[in-house]
Amino acid sequence: MSEDVCIYQRINSIYSKNVYSIHMSKKNHHMYTVPVPDLRELNEIYSNDYSFAAHKVIDFEKGIRAHYLFGKIRRFLFEGNRVLELGPMYGHYLAILKRHGFTVKGAELSSIGVKECKQKGLDVINSSAEQFLAEVTEKYDMVHLSHSLEHFLRPEEVLQGIYQVLNQGGKLTILVPNNQSKLIRLFGKAWGYWAVPVHLNHFSEVSLRSLLAKSGFKTVFCATQGGDSLMWLGSILNLVGVKLSSNDRIAKVGFAKKLILLLASFLFLPWLYFGNDDLVLVAEKVSK
Repeated sequence: MSEDVCIYQRINSIYSKNVYSIHMSKKNHHMYTVPVPDLRELNEIYSNDYSFAAHKVIDFEKGIRAHYLFGKIRRFLFEGNRVLELGPMYGHYLAILKRHGFTVKGAELSSIGVKECKQKGLDVINSSAEQFLAEVTEKYDMVHLSHSLEHFLRPEEVLQGIYQVLNQGGKLTILVPNNQSKLIRLFGKAWGYWAVPVHLNHFSEVSLRSLLAKSGFKTVFCATQGGDSLMWLGSILNLVGVKLSSNDRIAKVGFAKKLILLLASFLFLPWLYFGNDDLVLVAEKVSK
């Protein structure tokens, strides 16, 4: 008997004309996007269509979320000094760590994000996580992944690379969408965090703990928090059947869209404290 089952079919994407489905392993509730896009398609999406501009509009909300995360896991963070973040986007979390005395480094695929990070005085280079991990020679006390792991074609290889650059006993902190979110009961296949095809993997706590254990990490902390306003807005638009054309993507933010994004940010920010759309895990490197 197959251990995989199709959970949702015919999921539309704002990034592609293709239609996708979500499949699940019955063994550990891990879910994944089908069909899997190739690297060329993903690079084209990230270069042209990904919603970095929309994230910039809700900059204030992103800052609050970064501070909330820091408060949630800070007791695990003061055993070392050197921190690496893979995919920091606009650098909110790294900026907080730097203000608390950490030596920070980042690798960001978006040149827009790198420029913003440098304006904050952060040491962030323009590189994919895979390329950075293959070339880096320094060791780190902590590595942070915030809504990055679900984007990787081969997350197990990224975790193996992180294992190599961490000092023994070093910490890995991860945020990913939670495929056991209670909002899925409301939105189903319209849930904004499915985000096909850029979200390739959809983790449960069980499946993420299992993947970390196979990669040489022991999970020492797990919690949940609510998703951001873009998740809510995407869910609502998907539910009512609003489809963005190739000339009207959310990445291109005009005045009207900016007002909608700001209103949604104001309305849905409190959900951070009540929802369970994000998994927050802290794991420690152990001997294999």
